[in-house]
Amino acid sequence: KRNAWISDTSIQADIPSGSGSRKAVSVDFTGDQTQATLQDAFSFNPLADIVDLSVHNGPNAGSNLLVLGTNFGMHDFTPIVQIGYTLCQTSQWLSQTSVACQVARGHGREL
Repeated sequence: KRNAWISDTSIQADIPSGSGSRKAVSVDFTGDQTQATLQDAFSFNPLADIVDLSVHNGPNAGSNLLVLGTNFGMHDFTPIVQIGYTLCQTSQWLSQTSVACQVARGHGREL
């Protein structure tokens, strides 16, 4: 973590990766041993980064697509996967680095 004093009214601090909502902010002042806390101070969702796709075509249905990357969330936040302008018929969060979806039949030929 990196923290920096900006001015008499501002500080800057790095936060760990992941996502969160309604996070509290606490500042400890070691010189006079006091603490200030602001509840529900901020929320954030880091940008997801797609690094690879794995496609498995089914004869009667669409394609099953495994999306691999980073920052897909620490928990199942019910992802919405879209190929071009078409939403996947189903999508499922698997982990922080993978999401699965089923592309409708006839879509995604150029994946």
